[in-house]
Amino acid sequence: MKPILIALLILQSISCSLTFTGSEKKNTNNNNQTILGLAGLIPKTISNSSYLFVPNLDTTMPYLSVIAHNSGANTFISNVVLDSNPGDSKATTNDHIFANLTNSNKVAVINIATSGAKLAKYIDTGSRPVHVYQDPDGKIWTMNDGNAGVDNVNYACNTLGVSSVTVIQDGVKGAADADTASLIKHLCVGKGHHKAIFTTSPKRAFVSNITDNSISIIDNEPTSSNYLTVISTLNLGTGAGPHGFSYSSVSGKVYISAQSAGSVIAVNPSSLTMETIATGKSGPSTASPNGQYIAIPGKDTTSDTNHVVGKVTILNASTHVFSTIDVTDLSPDHMMFSSDGKRLYVASALSGSGNQVTNLKQNVLLVYDSSNLPSLTLLAQVTVGDAKTGHRHLASVNHDSMMHIFVPAGDGILYTVDSETNAVTQRLELKGSFSNVFFHTLGSASNHSH
Repeated sequence: MKPILIALLILQSISCSLTFTGSEKKNTNNNNQTILGLAGLIPKTISNSSYLFVPNLDTTMPYLSVIAHNSGANTFISNVVLDSNPGDSKATTNDHIFANLTNSNKVAVINIATSGAKLAKYIDTGSRPVHVYQDPDGKIWTMNDGNAGVDNVNYACNTLGVSSVTVIQDGVKGAADADTASLIKHLCVGKGHHKAIFTTSPKRAFVSNITDNSISIIDNEPTSSNYLTVISTLNLGTGAGPHGFSYSSVSGKVYISAQSAGSVIAVNPSSLTMETIATGKSGPSTASPNGQYIAIPGKDTTSDTNHVVGKVTILNASTHVFSTIDVTDLSPDHMMFSSDGKRLYVASALSGSGNQVTNLKQNVLLVYDSSNLPSLTLLAQVTVGDAKTGHRHLASVNHDSMMHIFVPAGDGILYTVDSETNAVTQRLELKGSFSNVFFHTLGSASNHSH
């Protein structure tokens, strides 16, 4: 039988389980999946080695959605049901997922294998774990924001009136569930919401404390007598509001987004000397692949009561000279460079109030040509779903010269964007609500970061 005839017969048999609504084909046997395009209907061999994970905030059932990624197509596999709604999550090279359960004061440890994903265990953290990271040595760090900035679960931190971080040892690949991971230590840091970054020379962890306007510096050198203790605190000044980091391999400095102050603070990780760069607006930043430039999102919600003015700033890590472009009616959030640095992807998010929200474009992915930094050229505004939240985080995977960008949306749909066409190639309906997605290939580290 000729290949074309075989394909037609396959499509005919598949169509019996599909209902068609315009250009959209919805699988009536599995309402978790909606596909765009004829190619999405052709069966594909699922290798079960690459996955997307979506921490879903469905109010009826807390779960982590597991999606197989193969040949450019995403196929819903299952939901891992958890004690409470998962927040930020991190996958490790040992094929474990650590998902923070903010409302349960614990982290869920999930094993991933070609047979799927399953819950292995829970580990107690401090109060209200939000962000989670993995350091260069493989340890997991959960950022515990506490209640009103104070960890009321950990006695020592509660007594000090501050919050905490929890450090966890990742288990070996294929470990029994009981050995998948283990608690190392709880550390008291500053007060408020936290983010983190790690340096290797010297080995240190930098943790931001948004309420205290400070940075806690933790010794992360295993041979040091001060290992996993706070060795210094950087006070950034009243109203700094530190919220996010990036690191430049060119300057060797850590860049702190002092979001409330509208500046960026460059810190030498050895001497801890600081330089303040008045960028006007700042948010969680990202470094270009070669480390030469730092891309910084920001927004102005005070100058015009009818319009949010988004800011995209490019900072030269060598000279600390920067330039900013305005994007009206758009609030830039998570930024991500392509692996070759030639494209910069900017997620839109929710911001503002009243007419500002009415006029806001929170349903686009901005695509910039970043091959000639610090210059940026807008190539496309790809229409995706509304963010419906103030933060939205992207993920991606490379396929030779092509890249897939995964955009979560508040409409319960995960959008896949093709970097060659700058078009949405798939819409995967997961229901619920989510603003975070990360990609993992077995044996590799997750590429999602904050």
